[in-house]
Amino acid sequence: MPHSPRQNTEPHSDTHISAGQRSVSPYNVYPFPPPGRVSQLYDVARCDDFVQQNPSVKFVYIQWLDYMATTRVHILPIKEFTRIIYEGQRIGIAQSNTGTLQNDTLTPIVNTKGQIFVEPDLRSLRRAHDKDPLKAATVMSYWRSEDGRPLPSCPRNNLEMLITDLQYKHNTTLQVGFEIEVTFLARDKPLNPFSSQHSQQTYEAVTNIHAWSTLTPTQWLQTPMLAEIATSLSNMGIDLQQFHAESGPGQYEFVLPPAPPLLAIDTLIQTRQVIAQIAALHGLRATLHPKPFGEKGAGSAAHAHISLQPPTRDMDFFVGGVLRHMPALCAFTMPDADSYRRVEDNKWSGGTWVCWGTQNRECPLRRVEDGRWEIRCLDGLANMYLVMASIIAAGMLGFSSASAPSPAAGPVLDQTVTEATEHSDDGVDLEVGAGQPVRPDPEVGEYKELDLPVNPSTLDDEGRARYGITRKMPKSFDEAYTALRADGVLKEALGSEVVRVYLTMKDCEQEMLDKMAEMERREWLIERY
Repeated sequence: MPHSPRQNTEPHSDTHISAGQRSVSPYNVYPFPPPGRVSQLYDVARCDDFVQQNPSVKFVYIQWLDYMATTRVHILPIKEFTRIIYEGQRIGIAQSNTGTLQNDTLTPIVNTKGQIFVEPDLRSLRRAHDKDPLKAATVMSYWRSEDGRPLPSCPRNNLEMLITDLQYKHNTTLQVGFEIEVTFLARDKPLNPFSSQHSQQTYEAVTNIHAWSTLTPTQWLQTPMLAEIATSLSNMGIDLQQFHAESGPGQYEFVLPPAPPLLAIDTLIQTRQVIAQIAALHGLRATLHPKPFGEKGAGSAAHAHISLQPPTRDMDFFVGGVLRHMPALCAFTMPDADSYRRVEDNKWSGGTWVCWGTQNRECPLRRVEDGRWEIRCLDGLANMYLVMASIIAAGMLGFSSASAPSPAAGPVLDQTVTEATEHSDDGVDLEVGAGQPVRPDPEVGEYKELDLPVNPSTLDDEGRARYGITRKMPKSFDEAYTALRADGVLKEALGSEVVRVYLTMKDCEQEMLDKMAEMERREWLIERY
């Protein structure tokens, strides 16, 4: 249906898969030639089809994710939403809103002058869950300039441009499958008047008789809520592969199917919202916090399984690129001080050494099979658009320069020392061949970092050196921050302005959080993630 060119509008207030096998999704890759750097017209027919198929929808949540992984939302009546689509308009917001923290604290990024324009991506449009009181739909969005140009500072747009570069410069596509680890907490834990603690935790796990893949009677009592989550998602067109109890008290894992990166992340965000909202209807808080009980209990990760097509150059992408830049990537994948409390040796959390191994869960980068790898140093506090963009940028650097030396990780780093089932019974004995480093196939390149068949923490320095393991993972966010600042090649590939804005805002966020007591900080994050 033809329609007029887009205009911008503001509210009146100030306020392993071949091309033939690739899964069908609304996020089809662009036809040749590559897309231009201007926004595309709305697909009005898609909007019409959605409205006709969902006549009960009365409102639309127009959403976008900011740098701190906070979901921002404007709610429009369906009549106003369709008007914007038919007339080719956008929603204007103050440019300053992209530079504030989770509680609207201002940062040096705030620019009080100017506007940006929120542009819904109709490919992500889907109805909300059946329990939503507004009978609404939800859609993810881009940031655009006043004249409709894509903004390099938009995390979602930046990812899409890198996906396009990967496809058209390297003839490579990706599929991504996420695991959502979440802890369900009961609110209003009664205070103990006999406790000598100055402050007491106000949350407790909904179940404590709890272990990986168990279903105790107390866990069974939670199955109505879990079933409600799964069926609500299915009704939205999001079909889980599985869900099960995880190791920590009150902790469960929900496994999403693989999809192209942008669709995978949009679906991840929408799925997390459903989990949190259904939990809230049951009087519970569903948190992605990596260590919701401090030092106690297992932590929550957000593992991502990434499949490369074609798989023939996966060593270049993952070992030559992602692993090479791993310390710097951690500034995106584990973006808070509490993120590093989860990462320990001998805890299946990815370990503390920069290394990779086939089916080795003590490595931050696990090779599952040819072309399919798992990123384990990742948690739910991260902005997944920035995470996936940084991984693709690093992977393309691996394609372009397989033999380049590793970047400096910063002087603070200690140099001395889709089927995404996390605990699958794959029969791998990590001790077999411990004294025989596995050399890579010379057809895919020679790397000093070799396939590690053992837990790296069980080796001495000489043993690790045989596998090319010489670097430690960052032990804190400060170390990851320093590594990213020092990695000029990655910053350029990702976009220097994106990195500058991100690091500036993380500076302000961490300064704010560092003023809080430990428990206050943890609960502040639990309330928001």
